[in-house]
Amino acid sequence: MRKSILLCFIFLFSGLGLRAQQVQQYAQYMVNPYVINPAVGGTEDFTDVKASYRAQWTGLEGAPRTIYFSGHGSLGREFNQYHRKNESNKWHGVGGYAFSDKAGAIERNAIYGSYAYNLPLRRKLRLSVGLFLGLKQFRVDTDMFEDLTNGSDPQLTGGVKSKVIPDLALGGWLYDERFFVGFSVFQLLHNKVNLEGATEDDGRLQPHYFLSGGLRIPINEDWNFVPSIIAKAVRPAPISVDYNLKIDYMDTYYAGVSYRSRDAFGLLVGTVLFRRVEVSYSYEFTVASVRHFNDGSHELIVGYRFGHPKCVKCPSRFW
Repeated sequence: MRKSILLCFIFLFSGLGLRAQQVQQYAQYMVNPYVINPAVGGTEDFTDVKASYRAQWTGLEGAPRTIYFSGHGSLGREFNQYHRKNESNKWHGVGGYAFSDKAGAIERNAIYGSYAYNLPLRRKLRLSVGLFLGLKQFRVDTDMFEDLTNGSDPQLTGGVKSKVIPDLALGGWLYDERFFVGFSVFQLLHNKVNLEGATEDDGRLQPHYFLSGGLRIPINEDWNFVPSIIAKAVRPAPISVDYNLKIDYMDTYYAGVSYRSRDAFGLLVGTVLFRRVEVSYSYEFTVASVRHFNDGSHELIVGYRFGHPKCVKCPSRFW
């Protein structure tokens, strides 16, 4: 029975057999928006490096486990001792992003480089456009299906099957010290992944669309509220929306709550030590029917800020 639940879980949520959610789930978009939008690369006043581990639906056999590493910074940007200068200048953002996502018998690994071009639209208002370009690997351990089929279906047996394909994502990020709006599209190449004899339609990766936005609402000089929203769309699944509220104290301590439509509630806490080391943790408890089979989801991010620790007015303080 447990294997039957596992196999149903794999087919429902992996995205290889069904044209549904094919991009890994994260909770802390508000801590690291770069992982959903390459245009964020180079927007900070420092080089931002982060690593994350996510355990989704703990207690459920074969539940997703995701690890990622990311880093980005700017080129051609000038700073002085206290803050950035020459805000009318254009600059470039470069970075990289790699992840490993495993759910049951199915594993996805990818590595990307990113480039962004950041330009002023008016005083303090800037637009960044960027891309991720890289390789994505899909691996399926078909022996995990063997007990269910008793070896009767050769498409579901035969050991590990793997395929590597190119991948492309594009994004735009409009921002100043009061708000941000972002839009990005992943899996733009619409490549075919046919590891299990899927049809032409079933084996293709579907583009994933992300639309995000947020406001900074000052309470006083030290405290800020940051409400934000992220909508995710992929055919034929229904649109998913994350509603977030974060409260920040001097870019040193922050906490937040979130709700993902028809899915989960989340809690977030984090801190930035010595203006350089960032640690954040979130816990999500599921409200969907799968809640009866799991103990919630945990996500941890650890980051380090290289470069200009005296600069305190970069977007990370406000978002």
